[in-house]
Amino acid sequence: MARGIFERPETTFSFDQRAIGWILNDPANPLNQISQLIPAGAAILDVGAGNGILARLFQALDKSVEIDAVEPDLVAKEVAAPFYQSIFPGGLEAYLESCREREVRYDFIVLADVVEHMANPEPILRGLKSLLTPGGSVIVSTPNVAFASVRLALLNGCFDYVDSGILERTHLRFYTLKTLKLLFVAAGLYPSAQFHCLRNPLTSEISLDDLPLTPWTLAKIANDELSRVYQFLFVLQFEPCEITVKESLGTGGGYLPIAYIARRTSRTIRDVLRQVRALGSKQ
Repeated sequence: MARGIFERPETTFSFDQRAIGWILNDPANPLNQISQLIPAGAAILDVGAGNGILARLFQALDKSVEIDAVEPDLVAKEVAAPFYQSIFPGGLEAYLESCREREVRYDFIVLADVVEHMANPEPILRGLKSLLTPGGSVIVSTPNVAFASVRLALLNGCFDYVDSGILERTHLRFYTLKTLKLLFVAAGLYPSAQFHCLRNPLTSEISLDDLPLTPWTLAKIANDELSRVYQFLFVLQFEPCEITVKESLGTGGGYLPIAYIARRTSRTIRDVLRQVRALGSKQ
């Protein structure tokens, strides 16, 4: 049966073995950072396991961990199951309820691009405290809805859902840095590490190639350093603490107005050359 327009296509859960290399060679990928941050021997709960990519990364790094998962999509669950000790076929709220009758504790609970799928994440995040070992951490990554390409598309009246990315069709909540931090405060979580994962706005899943953008508009958006942040990544505790790590990862693609003009110029030259070749072949 075909999935609806606000359901994730089954094909997005398929796994390309090359993804391991792509992620581990990309410092701005949150999964790269998460797999490096968590030490061997840790007990982990991977919430929203998808195709099991986080467990596969630990395997590729030859890092032995004890990892369970929560995954509500039954197609994804079948793909991911071989890589986890156990996988719960439902949502995080149902998993929390199921743990009331048994002693379950984790050193790390990972929500990699998950909170944007939750209608009301605050009470669910608060409930994670019961699953953590003393000193345990919650790791959260989520897209930045104030990324430059989203802003520029909206200025031109465009808000188009995609199969994967910031405007993914199953996202229920959209976060800026401010609203994400407000969520953490409401849930009683304190950041100990904060990472800004930078991307080039001109090469994201939201195409700007056909939008009429002026250098002044681009310059104004580029002046906000958060416009180059594609995803936020936080390590969080339930006890008050100071942020000991605050780092930007990746490059963000350079100064946006110049990069945009260079890209448009290159595209125009390619189009002209293509037309010249087409005319030559007709003669």
